[in-house]
This record gives sequence, structure tokens and C-alpha cells, in this order.
Amino acid sequence: MTKKPLVGILTTMTAPLLPLLLRSLYQQGLSNLCVIADEKNFSAKDREIWIQRTGGAFDSLGVEIYDFSKNVLPFYLVKNHNGDDCLELLKKKAACPFD
Repeated sequence: MTKKPLVGILTTMTAPLLPLLLRSLYQQGLSNLCVIADEKNFSAKDREIWIQRTGGAFDSLGVEIYDFSKNVLPFYLVKNHNGDDCLELLKKKAACPFD
């Protein structure tokens, strides 16, 4: 039996679209997910730009990252998505090895 590939979402914990992305993926039946978050945060300046550009359209949808706790979604924290710790994690979790 072949191993089902794991889909890794590269993000930050405070990315405003993360809850909506996860909800959409679950609604499409994709459940073999993990979240790989680096240490960056969405700054106050980034948040202001986000609200200005989106007109606040995504702020009232009522989906939070904590809504996914019942799905036992694994979260991995790395210093940087381009760092060695992230690459090692991907090698460990990948269905096929990276060269």
C-alpha cells in the first residue's frame, strides 16, 4: 500500500488567510495536512495594509485557527522556511526523499 502524501502549508501562525485556507482544504476533502509555521508574525503595519486592501472583507467570516483543534492538525514551528531545520523536517515527513 502506498503512503498518502502529506501536504505542508508554509505560513506563519498569524497569517490572516490561514484559517480560511485550512477550512477550504478540509471542505475539499484534503485532510492529510500539516502546517509549517516560521517565526515571523504579521506586523501591525502589515495588518493595516491587509485591512486597507481587502476592505476588511475577511475579518468578519468568523473562522479562527483554533477551529481546527478537533482535526488534530499537526503544527511544526521552524525558525525560517528557508533554513536547515525546515529542510530536515520536510525530508522526515516527505513521502519521497528530497535530493
